[in-house]
Amino acid sequence: MVDIDKAFRLRAIENDLGFSQAVRAGDFLFISGSVSWDADGTPTNVGDMGAQMRSIYVDIGKTLKHHGLDPTDIVKETIYVTDMDKFFEGAQARADFYQGVVPPAATGVEINRLVNTDFMIEIEAIAYFNR
Repeated sequence: MVDIDKAFRLRAIENDLGFSQAVRAGDFLFISGSVSWDADGTPTNVGDMGAQMRSIYVDIGKTLKHHGLDPTDIVKETIYVTDMDKFFEGAQARADFYQGVVPPAATGVEINRLVNTDFMIEIEAIAYFNR
């Protein structure tokens, strides 16, 4: 059994919904699927894939920073989108987040819908404490 060292919540609503933004297990940080939403759980940047991606990467960046990590420490990323064509149109936001670093192993999947129909993208990541 994995010894879970620490759970991290970025927003209070995560407790209400029964999940943690991230959980550290040993040398790994598992970052939950992140969406573009405000502190109350209301979707933001509705209809704009690029803006949703930027918002998500801001949250992932905050989570990494809280743990003393940065984008170079992400080793795996899974991206769920409701429209792959719109993902490619907004992909500059991802390129900006990983600018100057080797991007992680990644999987992109188009799905029918996310937990709220206004969410166009959800990104989860795994980071490695290599320090």
